[in-house]
Amino acid sequence: RQYLLAPPVGELSAGAGSGNTLGVRPLAAALPYDLRMAVLTEEGALGYLPHDKWAERPADTVTRALTDALRATGRFSDAGDAAEMVRPSLILTGELRALRLNRTVSPPVAEVAVRMELRAAREPGVVWSGTLVETEPVPGDNGAGFAEAARLAAGRLVTRAAGEMAKATPDAPAPPAE
Repeated sequence: RQYLLAPPVGELSAGAGSGNTLGVRPLAAALPYDLRMAVLTEEGALGYLPHDKWAERPADTVTRALTDALRATGRFSDAGDAAEMVRPSLILTGELRALRLNRTVSPPVAEVAVRMELRAAREPGVVWSGTLVETEPVPGDNGAGFAEAARLAAGRLVTRAAGEMAKATPDAPAPPAE
């Protein structure tokens, strides 16, 4: 069985535009987090659900949802794939560190963790960085329940990340007077 992650982007207030453009690089994924649905067992072993997998790579899905959420803030004049932009003023990089069914707690939870860094592209300095973690109880402790819980947790994570980055982003400097 294949499941879509499809994180819902929550409500984000459209803030005043900062004048910055944002290039988003695809999230890297820690080695265990591919199409297989990972499970952390009570013994601390990492395994996979035998008959269930994601329909697409979770890092790609989370990158797309995060980009949508960043656009929805209204804080960036353009936000998109960094490889397709000409000299964005900000670059976002990150890594999907966990997307697993955690059975070490009761009841089991879907656990999503992403490390992100928002940096100025043309000068040194971090605008915002953080490792965000969201969990959601898993109904039924099976592939379908895990997929639904992971979808909700990932949606909260990308909404929270976009909101925090929008607040931390300074206005772009005014162009020099001629």
